[in-house]
Amino acid sequence: MNVDKQLFTQVKKAFEEFAGRKVRNKVIEVTVRHVQDIKELNPSLTTEEVIDQAIMKTIKDGMAF
Repeated sequence: MNVDKQLFTQVKKAFEEFAGRKVRNKVIEVTVRHVQDIKELNPSLTTEEVIDQAIMKTIKDGMAF
């Protein structure tokens, strides 16, 4: 999977801050895909807002915990 390394790093940092622990790379990759989908649907959101929504979607989907 070709993931933007900067976006991957941002998502990983935000997710680990939220979770309070390390998160598997597979979970980060899924979250990055959610970020890209959300950003495509609503380009007016800031990167931080999109990452927050993507983290919540990943958790809701049961991927994270």
